[in-house]
Amino acid sequence: MKVLEGHRYETEIKLAMLLGLRRGEVLGLKYSDVDFARHTIAIQRQVSTIKDDTKTDNKSYYGLKCLKSESSNRVLSTSPEIEQLIKRKKAYNDLQAQKLSETYSSLDLICCDEVGNVLSPQTLYHAFKRILEKCGLPTNTRFHDLRHSYAVLCIDLNVPIKVLSLELEHSSTAVTDSVYADSTRAKQELADLVSNALII
Repeated sequence: MKVLEGHRYETEIKLAMLLGLRRGEVLGLKYSDVDFARHTIAIQRQVSTIKDDTKTDNKSYYGLKCLKSESSNRVLSTSPEIEQLIKRKKAYNDLQAQKLSETYSSLDLICCDEVGNVLSPQTLYHAFKRILEKCGLPTNTRFHDLRHSYAVLCIDLNVPIKVLSLELEHSSTAVTDSVYADSTRAKQELADLVSNALII
């Protein structure tokens, strides 16, 4: 978190860490999704590969897409830190828009490239790897592991499984429980076993 302060991709990475979002969901966020009065943010699109059928080369590009299902759309609560993060990013993007005038894209994206267009997930991926290296953390850590870290931290903080399941947009609480809660229980059981073995 400290290394990220003032970094070009601070907003993108911190939003993933603080909200448990997937990379595509972070990159698909718009300012219109944020309700500062209600302290919420709507997750309703993602950046993903899109095929351009109008071109003969059959190449794909990154664009905005709906989430995989209607149930994937969700509204999350925001904290003052998250809101400040978004406001700082808005100030930066507004400055870019002023500088570039009509060449700046008006997609309303929070996390965009220097000209307001969709930010390539690959660009974010490589930046994330460089940050891991700078922090002395394993460089084989995936961006998606930020989502897993969020989930495990929530469980450690005793967030109810039902609440966490909705936040992560899992199909059921059983999915959340099987993926995260079992490993946490195993750690607790291990701690208890070691403690009991050492007590005379």
